[in-house]
Amino acid sequence: MYHSQNIYCLSVRAIIITITLFICESLHAESEHPGYSISPPENWVKEQALPQTRANSPTQSEQYLLIDRQFNLTNSTQKRYYRSVSKPLTTDGLTDASQIKVVYNENYETVTFHKIVLIRNNKERDILNKASPRFLQQEPESDNLIHTGLTTVLFNIPDVRKGDIIDVSYTFQGFNPVLGSKPFGTIQLSWDVSVDNLSIRLISDSALKTKLFNTSIQLKTINNKSTVEHIYTDKDTTPVQHQGDYPHGVSPYGKLQYSGYRNWAEVSSWANEVYSDINTTIAVKQISKQLSQTSKSTEDYILNSISFVQEEIRYLGLELNENTHLPRNSDDIIQTRYGDCKDKASLIYLLLKEKNIESYPALVNTQARSTIKDYLPSPGAFDHVINKIIFQDKEYWVDGTRTYQGHSLDKRGKTDYGYSLLIRSHINNLVQMYTSPPVISHIKIMESFNIESFSKPIVYEVKTEYSGSDAEHQRYRFSNKSLEKIASDYLNFYNNYYKDIQQTRNIEVYDDIRKNTFTTIEKYKIKSLLSKEGDYYKIPINITFFEDYLVKPKSNKRSLPQRLGPNVSIENSFTIIFPEEIYLNLDTSTHSINSNGYEYSYTDKYQSKKYVHTAKLDIKSNQITPNELDQYIKNRERLVDNWYFTINFKNPSAYMGYREIIKLKNRLNELKGFYND
Repeated sequence: MYHSQNIYCLSVRAIIITITLFICESLHAESEHPGYSISPPENWVKEQALPQTRANSPTQSEQYLLIDRQFNLTNSTQKRYYRSVSKPLTTDGLTDASQIKVVYNENYETVTFHKIVLIRNNKERDILNKASPRFLQQEPESDNLIHTGLTTVLFNIPDVRKGDIIDVSYTFQGFNPVLGSKPFGTIQLSWDVSVDNLSIRLISDSALKTKLFNTSIQLKTINNKSTVEHIYTDKDTTPVQHQGDYPHGVSPYGKLQYSGYRNWAEVSSWANEVYSDINTTIAVKQISKQLSQTSKSTEDYILNSISFVQEEIRYLGLELNENTHLPRNSDDIIQTRYGDCKDKASLIYLLLKEKNIESYPALVNTQARSTIKDYLPSPGAFDHVINKIIFQDKEYWVDGTRTYQGHSLDKRGKTDYGYSLLIRSHINNLVQMYTSPPVISHIKIMESFNIESFSKPIVYEVKTEYSGSDAEHQRYRFSNKSLEKIASDYLNFYNNYYKDIQQTRNIEVYDDIRKNTFTTIEKYKIKSLLSKEGDYYKIPINITFFEDYLVKPKSNKRSLPQRLGPNVSIENSFTIIFPEEIYLNLDTSTHSINSNGYEYSYTDKYQSKKYVHTAKLDIKSNQITPNELDQYIKNRERLVDNWYFTINFKNPSAYMGYREIIKLKNRLNELKGFYND
């Protein structure tokens, strides 16, 4: 939905952006393309001397001698100067360094190139004034059905060699007017590689609000006569050791946030102004009337309105110019039957408004989630719009971009984005969505081996009941993939654990949209499940479902939290029905592991030819802290032993009188239970 004004500074080389390009025009002269020009830097820019070349880094494809960012935020045009000086060291480095790509929006932004110079043996070669750029239409988010209309300026530098120095600088001027006149943005301060010299300079009319993340270096503030400067410098930046599997809102990279907004109340004023033109139209009234005719109650009308927007308005984001943040006219949305998150949220709001149902569009951040409360206030803090609905004194959070949801306000799948900014609510601060993390799904798996005879194939049955978000995921999956393909995927999965497994019946599917439950039943035949070892039979047990949720860390040493979650409740029962009574030496007590992130418990029982292993997992947090990681790994290793194990029992035919002994033991157990009662 949203595109930060500093989208260009979020990679180690601001000029190298990996995207999918669609060429709209192969070649233009400089004067022919709008928003592009060549001239020296303006006087406010403090050009730094070319840094001295030092010893090459043995582990990087390019040596980054200088990254320089200077932003003049003293007026509404907002000028942003970028300079990058690098030296390719490897063949891959040559590929990156030889292509200069700069992205801008020609509708409200200009880009002025100052320099593209190649230096070899202390001799400079001017590239900028001799090469003609290509201008490309690129859509980096087209796979997500988002179209932005950005333009890429592409230079291919000829005859680049290892050890050459490439010095590039340019300035952006302009800003999307829908974002208001106050400056804000985020500048990255660290990467997976080292930078020899990093320099950041912000110039503003008055002191900006600034905040640093993941760095020990402090900003230097200089008060001039009419301006204030914020300076950040670093040498030999430490490469980030990317640990992966981070929870939402956790990142190891250093960044600098700045904002001209003093508080969330000012951001709320901006948002209310942007959404001020959302008004009921004839098309909205017509849809509302149609929905009313098919609704039996107010709640039914709410659900039908949500369903109409989710299922009848396909997702498509034409985020051109002000439409990065400004919702389209509701008539246009209904007529074209497409829209992005803000379009859908505004349409849900209008349909509910027709029945005087209280609701608000709500701005959220899908990546930062709860950590948005640590951000500086600004319009750039949000990347998604949902709805808050208040009905019968209860709050419901609804996402118009979701599909295949259940037809119940209470049982619909949920996503906890942490905090939101409500529009038209007269609330001047962020609102917490849920006081405690909601359980988004309940899953119940019932597996059984029916052993009719020790010498015959075994019947294997799996019944899985999903509710909440997982029911909606399965509903989507079974609606968009053939049953044959799903059955084939399942069978290939089971083949990893059981040889000679065959499907005996088609997968049965039961979908209850009102309760938002989705149930599947699978039936198989396994020819050679039991194996003999001497006078014993062995049956392998593979409980595979929990591993997807209790993830295995890649390392036991972390400085940042390990991702866990989502918050789900899972029950698994594994049953073996034997053809006759056997003896199993079991510990029938309940075993449990309680931690800050989850609870796990399991039991084993055997009675009347039936063995049952039951287990339950409740995930309560989306992360494991570094201090908890060692214990988490130890606990997980214990649990793996309970997910993959073998049932061993004597072959009843191998021992004289074995069956009689089993009958006697069972009778004694019955009498013991009788006298205990």
